[in-house]
Amino acid sequence: MRTIRQILAATAVLACSATSHADTFKVGYIFAGPRADAGWYAAQDQGRLYVDKNSPDVQTIVAENIPETSDSERVMERMARSDVKLIFAASYGYFEKAERVAKRFPGVVFMHSGDGQVGYHVGNYFGSTEEAMYVAGIAAGLKTTTNKLGYVDAHPIPLQLRGINAFALGARSVNPKAVVQVIFLDTWKDPTKEAEAANSLIDQGVDVLAQEVDSNLTMAQVAEKRGISFIGQYYDASSIAPHAWLIGNYYNWGPMMVDIINQVKAGTWKERAILATLAGGQLQMTPYGPGVPESAKPILDKTIAEFKSGTRKLWSGPIRGQDGSVVVPAGTVLPADSVTEMNFFVEGVVGTLAK
Repeated sequence: MRTIRQILAATAVLACSATSHADTFKVGYIFAGPRADAGWYAAQDQGRLYVDKNSPDVQTIVAENIPETSDSERVMERMARSDVKLIFAASYGYFEKAERVAKRFPGVVFMHSGDGQVGYHVGNYFGSTEEAMYVAGIAAGLKTTTNKLGYVDAHPIPLQLRGINAFALGARSVNPKAVVQVIFLDTWKDPTKEAEAANSLIDQGVDVLAQEVDSNLTMAQVAEKRGISFIGQYYDASSIAPHAWLIGNYYNWGPMMVDIINQVKAGTWKERAILATLAGGQLQMTPYGPGVPESAKPILDKTIAEFKSGTRKLWSGPIRGQDGSVVVPAGTVLPADSVTEMNFFVEGVVGTLAK
């Protein structure tokens, strides 16, 4: 892990490495992990590379491996003092730091990648991966032979619970016997914990493994080695586990980032939350892996098309909670604020939420 001094020095080198002109528009990117994580930050960096290719008057600056502490605030402030006009703060825990720096530098726009938080001069972009995870759940429910699905997750927060519940709903829509066993790691990235959790689930009979942590790397490799199926998030990392990869989702942030840059340059940018969806194209499904049954593909194709057209509503009732009680009655849809603040497991999920 590099020190902040080293990171700032590297940032300065990156800033000077591109041709600089008086009319160059500087855009900063700050990541809590490495760009080469085959996951969350790799997808963010693909967006940055798209900006480099399609916005010749823009110079991008990157700081990676910056923890969600006061260190990130110092890096953002350093960027702001270096004439950066827009900062993509691409980690869930950066929001409060971005807010503080934005108040000190009102001429700088921030885009935080979290769960919809918006503040003064701080917009937001985040992913509604639950639609994609519902689709993945269908693939898992039709693939499993043990009816035991595993899900390794970072934190028991609404953003993550939506993905788990959507996965379970998708799986049980085609296989009512399927159950989803959940393990929370209480960290976005820890390869040792990820491997331990994955192996523990596989030892208990899980034959399809899903996850929502920063990187696909560790668990995809475990799944490949142990001969089970794997479902990825945020980035197409199928080449890491060519036999295990069942299906996954990935972000296509580039066009959105270019659009935001153009808004800032034109003075039309406003604080708002941008939701990545299958319908909007910022969220996409990876190609089907070799393990997806041929009979499942028409069902998956139809479900994806329905989400894209808006004819399928994910949180439509009837939906039962983990204890069997009705949480969404038939003929109704879970209210938006209840989705945003989700604090329950659906039927078929094996795991415990702290009270």
